[in-house]
Amino acid sequence: VSSLMILEVWDSQKEYFTGTTTKSDVVKYNGIEYELKPGIETFLVLGLDKNKDATTSESHSGGTVQADFLMLFVFDNEKQTTAAIQINRDTMANVHRLDIAGNHIGVVEKKQIALAYNYAFDDGGLINCRNTADSVSDLLLDVKVNHYISLTMDCVVEMNDFVGGVEVKVLHDF
Repeated sequence: VSSLMILEVWDSQKEYFTGTTTKSDVVKYNGIEYELKPGIETFLVLGLDKNKDATTSESHSGGTVQADFLMLFVFDNEKQTTAAIQINRDTMANVHRLDIAGNHIGVVEKKQIALAYNYAFDDGGLINCRNTADSVSDLLLDVKVNHYISLTMDCVVEMNDFVGGVEVKVLHDF
């Protein structure tokens, strides 16, 4: 259900940024190269801590937008299955610093992966998303991230509506 929901939101929200990384289909581990299974696609969903129309200074993180939610969906096109890998925003990972054109300036020390979104000078666009996807790829031994999308807080309402709402029971008087 969750992968269908994300794809539905992706199809309906054309203003959100999507893209792909340029990693290879080979993973190297302990000096041995492994070819990835064909027919597998990955789809990274970034939940940003801002509303769609908010300026950078109005974001929840006090002036810098972070990817507070990271979920990597793995689609096996042959078996028609989906698996989800939730990546904690506090996971320590290599974070690349990019210039305004999206070129690598260098690798920053290990940082929280949520911060990768900030280390690109694109002010909230495709390059920020790609930078986060590259950090996820690095974390997963250079597994290619085929597609990625960033969603703002506004999508929470749409996702809630998609699943028919969420019942909340108040146990104490606030």
